[in-house]
Amino acid sequence: MTPTALSAPELGRSLNPINSAPAGFELSRDLPQGFMDFFLPLHRRFTPRQQELALRRVEVLQAALEGDKPTHHFPSDTVRNGWRIQLAAWLGRRPLAG
Repeated sequence: MTPTALSAPELGRSLNPINSAPAGFELSRDLPQGFMDFFLPLHRRFTPRQQELALRRVEVLQAALEGDKPTHHFPSDTVRNGWRIQLAAWLGRRPLAG
């Protein structure tokens, strides 16, 4: 299983960290100029949701380990009986490449 990074704000760090900068890394020296202006808004926008999903993943895994296995939906008729896509008439009947 791939490690999941979870933050522990009260500890000021991540639990199960999966990425870290190399020793001696400096933002101003080691990243292109303007990178943090691009990155920080994305980080602020998406990290909370990633953290929610990671925590939920841990909760579901723990429940499964305790015997509460996930249920899977029975495949729909479309999946069981095959499915087709109606192509636009202007495509005509073209031979398959290959």
